[in-house]
Amino acid sequence: MMNIVHRKTLALLTLSLGILAHLHAESLEFKSEHFYIDDGLPHAQVNDMLQDSQGFLWFATQHGLARYDGYHFRVFLPDSADPHSISHANVRTLAEDNRGNLWIGTSGGLNKYDRRENKFYHFMPLQQDSASLSSETIYHLYYDAQDHLWIIHSNGLIDRLNIISGQITRYRHDPRNPFSITHDRVYSWANRLPQLTPIIRDHAGAVWIGTLHGLNRYNDADDSFSRASITSLQSTILDTVTIASLFEDSDNRLWIPTWGEGLFRYDPASNTLSHFRQGNESHNVLPDNFCYYIFQDCQNSLWLYTSRGLCYLDPAADGFVYFDNSVNIPEHNKQLLPFYAQEDGYIWTTKGEEIYLIHSQTHNLLSISVDTQFKKNLGANALDAFCRDSFGNLWFGREHRGVLRLNPLSQYFNHILPATNRTLLPEKSTIYAILKSRDHPSSLWVLTPNELLLYDHLRQQFSFIEDRTFHNRLDRPCNNFVCLFQDDDHSLWIGTSGTGLIHRKTDGHITQYRYRKNDSTTISHDLVWCIHRDKAGRLWIGSNYSGLSRYREESDSFVRYSFGSDIMNVPGMWCILEQRSGAIWIGTEVGLYRYDSDKDSLTCVLDGLSIFT
Repeated sequence: MMNIVHRKTLALLTLSLGILAHLHAESLEFKSEHFYIDDGLPHAQVNDMLQDSQGFLWFATQHGLARYDGYHFRVFLPDSADPHSISHANVRTLAEDNRGNLWIGTSGGLNKYDRRENKFYHFMPLQQDSASLSSETIYHLYYDAQDHLWIIHSNGLIDRLNIISGQITRYRHDPRNPFSITHDRVYSWANRLPQLTPIIRDHAGAVWIGTLHGLNRYNDADDSFSRASITSLQSTILDTVTIASLFEDSDNRLWIPTWGEGLFRYDPASNTLSHFRQGNESHNVLPDNFCYYIFQDCQNSLWLYTSRGLCYLDPAADGFVYFDNSVNIPEHNKQLLPFYAQEDGYIWTTKGEEIYLIHSQTHNLLSISVDTQFKKNLGANALDAFCRDSFGNLWFGREHRGVLRLNPLSQYFNHILPATNRTLLPEKSTIYAILKSRDHPSSLWVLTPNELLLYDHLRQQFSFIEDRTFHNRLDRPCNNFVCLFQDDDHSLWIGTSGTGLIHRKTDGHITQYRYRKNDSTTISHDLVWCIHRDKAGRLWIGSNYSGLSRYREESDSFVRYSFGSDIMNVPGMWCILEQRSGAIWIGTEVGLYRYDSDKDSLTCVLDGLSIFT
């Protein structure tokens, strides 16, 4: 233990001297490195991070739970053959209890990981059972060190789990009970910065919960809540505000940032409540009334992050001062997001592609300089998760950008990117079609503008069936995939936005059907909007102008339907629907048409309206 303390002290001293040497410079240069781990980080979206009592780092991602031992990642994914695998791949939040058990909140329930047995135990919502979880999707977990795990769901509902008995209690507001919680819901931040918590345990062991309507103190003895014992101001103002987060400072005062009503401070010693808000007064002024969180640095200075940027408390005036160091901060980066306070008084902040250090006493600001490629990978995405490990490394996850590891001593950044095995949906993908697979019962077909994917629901991963290389096998490269249909023989038909209709058989063989003006046996148009096979076995293709065709399998050709001048000028056949009676309805840009199979004709039923679905 003494060696660790000495090593940390030496590292801190070395870092402080290094920063002091740059105090008069505008930037401090950090080196950076980007590396991929083929069996490593499973997804670029990291929702939460935690270092456990044994030193392992855990990453909650959209495609599995990852454990990092300093050398390798181990990824935990759902396995339908293993009832003790993790319940869902989308992991949202993490917590560890005082027995060393890891608790994992996912989009598919709560999991307890027993590391001795290497098993996951599941807690799920059950119909007609109020002693089960309120919902499957969990956004935040808070362990109160009293054998209670507080659970916040994506919809803001609150549950509490007794980790010894396994009993779950749901907390709901009851207007007839003054000792019930003030509101059913809390503000459920998707962002997992540690400061953004609406639940805290204070120095005396009391648990406080900030809801959408006021502040609550939990009484464990009788499983109730107190809310009106602070002052008369509490019942008239604080009971009606939306609380964003909670924080207790070193003087045991409770700070309450709210969403729209500024900042409150409760002093239990005097039982008084102070209110800070935006205004023209010279005292207690904030830059904005929408406050996210407050934190205290190692020099005991208090900092508040609002929707208009960062401010700090002036103890002499007992008011807040807006931090505006416009000399070194570009205009688009004025709103700094603080995420970590070092022991030497420096605060790490970020905004967009930039990272800055602020000294808590002098308020000097230092820009962290990294190479252009690193800034490009860093991007302007939101900071979603943060963790400091026992070696002093700073880990933070940015939206869809993987994980960043920063070593302040060596002044080195590592950018850890997802595995390269392409089992994930491409970032920012546009989805044009989703179909239940006929040949893979647990899977879905997913169509993006340039790719055909198969999603395995049990494994929670994508397989790239056809991607951009697929276009090289066509008669003419495809502009865009538009629609998808799986036939009775499990083959796939793909409509495109300018290169016709594509038929992909189960053996991978591909045929492309194109429009030819002087050949009436070809498809009506190269822009295909919809595909449908009716009960009589006929395959219909809706496309652009003159846009209805029927496929003839016996001759591998098409019949075009162009009944009269009106239908010839219809701009688009958007959708096709078949009734149980066998009647076929076609929605177009200029009206609704009905196909009469006996007469082999189309009749306009509703004129002048665009029918898209």
